[in-house]
This record gives sequence, C-alpha cells and structure tokens, in this order.
Amino acid sequence: MGDNGWIPWNLALACLPLALSVGLFHDCHQRRSWLWWTGWIVFLAVLPNAPYLLTDIVHLIYTMRAGLSVRLLTLEVFPLHLGAILVGFEAYVVSVMQQGHYVRRHGAPHLVVWTELMTHALCAVGIYLGRFQRFNSWDLLMDPGQVLRSATQVMTASRPLVVIGATFVILTLFYWCMKQLTLGMLWRIRATRGPAGPGCPGVPATMTMNQGESMRYTVLSVLLMCLCRPGISWAILGDSDASVLADQQRLQAQRYTTTETDYTVQQLETADGIVIREYVSPANMVFGVAWQGPKVPDLTQLFGAYFPLYQASFPTPVHRRSAIVIHTDDLVVEMTGHPRAFSGRAYIPSLVPSAVATEVIQ
Repeated sequence: MGDNGWIPWNLALACLPLALSVGLFHDCHQRRSWLWWTGWIVFLAVLPNAPYLLTDIVHLIYTMRAGLSVRLLTLEVFPLHLGAILVGFEAYVVSVMQQGHYVRRHGAPHLVVWTELMTHALCAVGIYLGRFQRFNSWDLLMDPGQVLRSATQVMTASRPLVVIGATFVILTLFYWCMKQLTLGMLWRIRATRGPAGPGCPGVPATMTMNQGESMRYTVLSVLLMCLCRPGISWAILGDSDASVLADQQRLQAQRYTTTETDYTVQQLETADGIVIREYVSPANMVFGVAWQGPKVPDLTQLFGAYFPLYQASFPTPVHRRSAIVIHTDDLVVEMTGHPRAFSGRAYIPSLVPSAVATEVIQ
C-alpha cells in the first residue's frame, strides 16, 4: 500500500494544537498569566501542523501511481489517506473554533472573524515553510533566527506570496465549510439530547456563525481570490542568461563568472550565505542550477516554469527531512540536507550541451 508511516506521526502533530486549545480556551474566567500566554504562543506555533495534512495529498498521488489494484485503492488506500487528511483538518477547525469561542466569551464577538483570518494567514505561512523550506515546528525552538529569516524572505518575494495567498484562500474556504458542518453536527447532537441545561451538555449559542460573519467571510474570500493572481516571475531554469542578471539585482548578491569550453558558470552569493550556481550553454540558456547554504532557496523562482513539473513529479512520499530525487525526461532534481546545511541541483536534460557531463552541475 506504499509508505503510510507519515499518517500516525502527522496526525499526532495535528492533534497537538487541539489538545492545547482544550486547555487554553475552556475557561474564559481564568486569569491569563504568563503561563497562559506561553501556551498560546506554543499553540500558534504548532497549529499549522493540522492544516498541513492537506498537502499530504502528494502521498496519495504517489500511491495511486504504484500500480495497485482498483479494489485495493478503493477499499484501503483512499479511505486511509483521505480519512487522515480529513481528521487532521477537522482538528484544525475545532481548534480555531475554540479560540473564536474564547474571544466571543470575552465580549469581543466582532473580532472573531478577524482572529480566524489572522490565524489562517499565519498557518498559510507555516505550511509554506514546512512544505517548501522543510522546517518543523520545533525549529522555532532550535533555531528561531533561521526560521524568522526564512519567513521574512518569503514575505518579500512575489512567487511565495502567491502560493501563500492561494493557501490562505483554500484554508479560509475549507474552514468555513467544515465549520458549518461541525456546527450542524453539534446542533444535531444537542437536539437529540434535548435543550441544554444544568448537567446537560449542549452547544453554546455563541459558537454559531451569525449572518454578518458569514457575509464577511464570503466577501473577503472573493476579494482574496481576485487578488491572488500570479506576480512577477523570476524564471531561471530553462530561461536565457539575462535572468542571471535579474537575480543578482533582486538578491543583492555578488556574482562570479567562470568560463569553460562548452558552458559558463554564473555563481551568485547572497548575504545570508546561499550560493547559487547557474550553468549557461553556448546558446545562452540556463540548463542547470545548483545551490548550497543554510536554507533552501526559493524554488518557485529558481525553477520558474519548471516548478509545477517539480511539484507533480515526487517519486516517493516526501517526509520533511527526506532527500528528494526526481528523474524525468524533462527535469532532474536532487537535493538533501537539514536546516543550516542544504544542497541540491537541478537540470533540464534536453538543454544540456552534448559535450557536457551532468556531473559538472554541483
């Protein structure tokens, strides 16, 4: 059935913020001490692990490509993978609902929607850092400076902002739908048990979404979908060598040129220690790139038009610290590492000059 080892681990991480939300938001009369604020910060730090399971659809795609029978896919693979994703996202929905309920009980119902939207935005950034930059929640404790620097760079680049914006819209829409389903189920349980009273559990009326909140969610979601359009593309791989100059200016990097018999190497060194080497053919086309440094460069910009192919070509289920090896007729990607020590390379086989061995791309 493929590698399902990610399911129990990622589900455990998804349930962690749910457990924290129960402890933090169950009593609105408790005094918010420094311990409560510390717990809330930890809650926000681990919360992206729950909606992160939406991106684990890549594991399902890989398993579907493994040539399993239709019976096995239908009866085991689909229920297992989709069930894990649904449970993880429901943990996110309930966690955020608990937080909103807490805000409402403190006399600020007008802030509930804005609190939820800010939470979605933070989680969208966290999902990007986890899926593309390969950070974990505990990296905030082990190396907070590196995480903050990466987040700052992400927020100042156009392509990551588009991905984060799209993720934010998806989280907002999915959350709204799942919230309605969850509230409907809770009200159904309450109706079955009878009206809430002393000793009789029920759904607080304050947990419902009023018409004003629903309208604000709808309007904001539509506006965000309109705003999240593709930005400026800094395509590198497969582009002309003019993109190297554009990257040098954008990254404010130092540039070094090495000329070989059948190709030229343009090396860029950024202020934060990332070294990017771009291999240019005699036809002035970038046929390969390699990098090393304390973090992964922005692959959406480095791969340009080949980034969607990179996303769709994971040959194995990808864990957060696993090496990535992709070999296709159109794109080859190899990268590995951990925070503070990443390296990788990528090239387009059809653009590599015939006299050049691919081993030089490193």
